[in-house]
Amino acid sequence: MRKLALGLAALIVAAAACFGGCQKNEKDWDVYMPDGAPALAFALPMSEDNDNDGLEYHVVAATSIQAYVTGKTPDAEVCVLPVNLAAKLLGDGSIYQMVGVATHGNLYLVSQDDVQYTQKNVSALIGKTIGVAQLNNVPGLTLKAALGALGVPYNDLSSGGAAKEDAVNLRAANPLQLSGADLYLLPSPVAEQKSAQGLSIVGSLQQIYGGENGYPQAAIVAKKSVLEKDAGKLSALLAKVDANTAWLKTAKKETIINALAAHLPEGMKPTFTAATLTDEVITHCGVWMQYMDENAVAQVDEFLKRLTIIDGEKAAVPVSSFYRMCK
Repeated sequence: MRKLALGLAALIVAAAACFGGCQKNEKDWDVYMPDGAPALAFALPMSEDNDNDGLEYHVVAATSIQAYVTGKTPDAEVCVLPVNLAAKLLGDGSIYQMVGVATHGNLYLVSQDDVQYTQKNVSALIGKTIGVAQLNNVPGLTLKAALGALGVPYNDLSSGGAAKEDAVNLRAANPLQLSGADLYLLPSPVAEQKSAQGLSIVGSLQQIYGGENGYPQAAIVAKKSVLEKDAGKLSALLAKVDANTAWLKTAKKETIINALAAHLPEGMKPTFTAATLTDEVITHCGVWMQYMDENAVAQVDEFLKRLTIIDGEKAAVPVSSFYRMCK
């Protein structure tokens, strides 16, 4: 009996050791990002993912991203999320700091007409109706901010009312069933796929808002607690995100797609497939790493101020300590 008891005890200890070994290493960082353009910004480091890099990547649905940076013990050590959401949820700088901008806009105007719209002729949209995917969220807010900054009046039809001849009319649109508008504002890669319906890209919201730099779309935030312990680890990760832009131009599409798909939850349909990930789409996703410095902080603050004026429930200007200068 004594030998049997000792044998059982040994098995229990061994099982416990095995169970412990199968758990996440406490030194690992969980890195969360929404599928789509934000995930594309991390394609290079995810393609090099291994058990010894101390990083666990997770590509999740955009609608769930805030769950990983909220609560008493947030899961994410590093997270990519919309700039306005980051500022609204984390802008007091107590738990997370913003260390960079991963994407700079992926919204495009499509139409059956061939007129190209830029900052110089955006007033030509007056009298027309634009169907906007997510009119009451960042796409719609950014379009309103861009038009307002250029002195172009707009008329929001979401609460009813008639279209006006002396304003740009904005209405909500379902990307799957486009109707009732002269133009549509859609994200890449959806915008490119509408060519089958006779629609072509006739304008970039990024250019209309901010010229070559676009607008700060996806923020990279990191927990202050891990930054204090290992800032070098973050620097190494951001260096790969920085190198990712050039890498995307030469990497095989299959490699990029597989890197993202390998980090999706089981059963989740990926944004990018062999049919949707083209060179044009990669360019249109606005992927390039911007480290936080005085210029970047000013751009983010200005963007958030514009959104806050339009809808204070969807954006806020963070405290200065929310930003962490990384370069």
